[in-house]
This record gives sequence, structure tokens and C-alpha cells, in this order.
Amino acid sequence: QLIEAVRRAAPDLAVRCAQDAASALALARDLAGPDGAVLVAGSLFLAGEAREALCGERADPHPISDPLP
Repeated sequence: QLIEAVRRAAPDLAVRCAQDAASALALARDLAGPDGAVLVAGSLFLAGEAREALCGERADPHPISDPLP
């Protein structure tokens, strides 16, 4: 639903979708190329997933779940 809303709001913007944070980071890094940059923005949960994917280590050794459904 979000991707369709973005496409309607900005039809000239290239929009990609990935199944999870690690896949999204891999896609973004490929699209950015060797001299490009990738910005990860979102929740602390997303930042933790990105850290794990990029650094190979868990951000917090005590996993928790999102308190909001």
C-alpha cells in the first residue's frame, strides 16, 4: 500500500520494494554503486536490523519486541 501511495504522489520517482531490511540494504548498495551512499531512516528496530546486516553483529544481545501492535 505504501509503495502505491508513493508512486501516485511522485510518479517520476524510481521506487523499489524489498522483503526485509537486509534485502533492502543490499539493493540500495547495488543501486548506489561503489561511490554512492545509502541512508537508513526509520525506527530503532530498523536501525538494529541494518546494523546487524552491515556489521554482522546484533545491536542488542537481549532481543525485545515492538510494544505496539
